[in-house]
Amino acid sequence: MNAIFVDHSILSTFACCHEKARLAYVEHLKPELEGPPLVFGSAFHAAVAAYYNHRASTNYARQAIDVARKEARHAFLDAVRSAGADALPLSADSDEKRSVERGLYLVDAYITKWQEFDINWVDVFRPDTGAPYIEIGFAVYFMEWRGKPVVLVGKIDRIRRNRVDDRLYNWETKTTGSNVTHFAQSRRPNHQLTGYAWACRELLHLDIAGTILDVIYVSDRKIGGKFPNGIDIEKDFGRFETRRSPTDIDEFLYDLKLVTESFLRLRDEKQRRWHRNAPAACGMYGGCHFREICESNLNSVVIKSKYKIERWEPWKGLSMKSLSIPPD
Repeated sequence: MNAIFVDHSILSTFACCHEKARLAYVEHLKPELEGPPLVFGSAFHAAVAAYYNHRASTNYARQAIDVARKEARHAFLDAVRSAGADALPLSADSDEKRSVERGLYLVDAYITKWQEFDINWVDVFRPDTGAPYIEIGFAVYFMEWRGKPVVLVGKIDRIRRNRVDDRLYNWETKTTGSNVTHFAQSRRPNHQLTGYAWACRELLHLDIAGTILDVIYVSDRKIGGKFPNGIDIEKDFGRFETRRSPTDIDEFLYDLKLVTESFLRLRDEKQRRWHRNAPAACGMYGGCHFREICESNLNSVVIKSKYKIERWEPWKGLSMKSLSIPPD
């Protein structure tokens, strides 16, 4: 594929530590074992997608909800299993709060919390396949670098229509270790949400009114007592609306181009390593998964024993209708 691909995380990754961006996007390094937050979040996303795919296919029939719940639980377990036998602890009594048991409890509670609320929303179906707009991959051209197109890629969780105002909204599901109200403060500015709103308009030609941030709090409460499953169904889930104006999108694209140009300029210089923003960035987002590399000063033994090379190929699995790349 004769294009340069970036995603919204280039904005945060490159800004917090240039060396982290180099190891991820240039050297294509990934830890042999993914961290629990990433595994858990991916598994929960899979569960939500499976649930809504089944509910949409049965037109939200009440008698189908138990089957949809089972589909969601199976999707969660399949995603954890694919990450490896030791990806997550089994029991919620583990020191690691992101466990298989807690995940299944959260899936059930999420469905219970929102199943009646879904009456306010209508699924939107793709005109080409008839499938609902769930887990939609995209790749949208936004600039050129030394003769090559540069493309923003991502995956939108869902697009749904509100029954009251008859407008379309992106839905973005997030699991977090912070309480939902605190996490919701990341709505603005938020490059991921803004980029996805832009992609919907550019690629899908859909008039998106706003985004619903669908937040799930992963607590470390003990199982039993006041909360038998360790979940406070009133406080551990939240949905928040946020909107993006044309000016918001212009500013996002401005930031994206500035960061991408800086990243590609460093990439083309082929320095032996880039600037490390340590120690400020080392503990961000639960801790950098390249920390061992930096602590060893790029020791090749550490790199080969703890990390694998896995090239990022985001165009795989996308149909040509999901791409907006100028022809060669």
